[in-house]
Amino acid sequence: MRIGATLAFDGGRGRGMAELAEASERAEAVGLDSLWFPEHVVFVEGARSQYPYGTLAMGKRPGVYDPLIAMTVAAGVTSRVRLGTGVLILPQREPLTLAQQVVAVDHASGGRVDLGIGVGWLREEFEALGVPWARRGARADEYVAALRTAWRDEVSNLTGEFSSFAGVLAYPKPAQAGGPPILVGGNTPAALDRARRLGDGWFGWALTVDEVAAAIDALGGVPATVGLAWPRPFDALVDYAKALAQLGVRELVVAPGTRDVPLGDRLAGLAEALDGVRASTGDG
Repeated sequence: MRIGATLAFDGGRGRGMAELAEASERAEAVGLDSLWFPEHVVFVEGARSQYPYGTLAMGKRPGVYDPLIAMTVAAGVTSRVRLGTGVLILPQREPLTLAQQVVAVDHASGGRVDLGIGVGWLREEFEALGVPWARRGARADEYVAALRTAWRDEVSNLTGEFSSFAGVLAYPKPAQAGGPPILVGGNTPAALDRARRLGDGWFGWALTVDEVAAAIDALGGVPATVGLAWPRPFDALVDYAKALAQLGVRELVVAPGTRDVPLGDRLAGLAEALDGVRASTGDG
């Protein structure tokens, strides 16, 4: 099983691009396999939407860097780790523009991009961006089709409810033949169905072992990546990781948490704690 880490840098609370680059370089040096970058264009004061994955501590100035730009910075200081969006809110993005932005990151990284997508949970963010909240799942489905044709076809065409174009020449094509893998994020039945129908993988978050097992049954063979926040000592994480490995989860992605320990040291501790898990699953 591969081991990755989520890096959520915001620039407003002491974690800027310089530290992002340093952490990315350190993560590769200590042997982690992947780095994942979340997305929110904005948060909204007084929002009533509920974060679906537990408690979200945002602080006074919440925000994260655009994940594609953050990945490009990480690509410049690494050569091996895969770089993913964990996750990008697809219905908020115009798909042809996004397709070419992802191509640029894929080229910059030498073909190391994974595109994690979700439909979003923060209604007020959609409203601030002028994007309809209703039917965002159907919009995401259609945008996946738009990405695929832009990445794969010599001449791209799509006739849809949310995006239509004809005779489009979308070049250059990605470094990865056919385009970067698309992982569908989310724990709901709709997200699992979308991953089964349209995804190259599934990205679940903050789940128990039993919940992961049930999700894998619903996925019908789609590869599973599972992530969670873990601010506690990493020793206790090993049992969870081993249980996921036995279920066939291909990758565990950990948000290292706490500011009490330098991030580079947390990443090193994560890699060290999970070395045995990777070795026992043939990925050491």
